[in-house]
Amino acid sequence: MREAGTAAVAEPAVAFWPMSADRPATPDDDAASRWPAEGTFSVKPATLELEPSDLDPSQVVEGDPRVADRVVWSSPDGRRLRGVWEHTPGVSTDVEVDELFVVIAGRATIEVDGGPTLEVGPGDLGVLQAGARTTWRVHETLRKVFQVELDEADPEADGAGPHAQT
Repeated sequence: MREAGTAAVAEPAVAFWPMSADRPATPDDDAASRWPAEGTFSVKPATLELEPSDLDPSQVVEGDPRVADRVVWSSPDGRRLRGVWEHTPGVSTDVEVDELFVVIAGRATIEVDGGPTLEVGPGDLGVLQAGARTTWRVHETLRKVFQVELDEADPEADGAGPHAQT
């Protein structure tokens, strides 16, 4: 694992097969020495170990929610991130980045200021627009796979996945 800002970036778990015309990859290749790299890999998002991430106390509305994440891929320019994010039961607020996500476990109600209220659970795909102000009411620990698009690479980005604190 290596650090990207304050977000942990995972080495691939399971398999990593770099695409190269020069040399085919083998299962014995050291994926960590090329991470992040061009290639194909897989992880098990349901069991991937996540790193705790700071949730600003001013964002906590109710309960004692905790968040954790793991960025598994980032674009060379740092503007696109892919990973896994988790939020324990409780209520918190956020200002979103451009995000596509799929819930793999848990249940939550996402209230978008001036917009819809989303009820999400396993298998649901969601899209959040950059700048949307949201309230996350997490009923059962929510785990999701995400891809975010940032306006620009942020060297301070906790890149911490989709809910980098602003």
